Amino acid sequence: MENVQIWMRLGATLDVTPEQARKILSGDGAALEAVLDSDSWRFDGDSYIPEEIVAELCKQHGLDPKEYGFDFNL
Repeated sequence: MENVQIWMRLGATLDVTPEQARKILSGDGAALEAVLDSDSWRFDGDSYIPEEIVAELCKQHGLDPKEYGFDFNL
């Protein structure tokens, strides 16, 4: 079966040094990737898949569209 891509907005907090923050906020993708590859972040905010993406995926794959929620404030 072929994989599909799903765009999702993830609410997360990064625990970084001031230097890492400077690099990330200046667009350094490698710095962001390094933080995401580490244990220096956590889900703790609103996370969702936009409604139009859900509708299209449901249409393509014969799924019943309904609202799903994720609560990462554990």
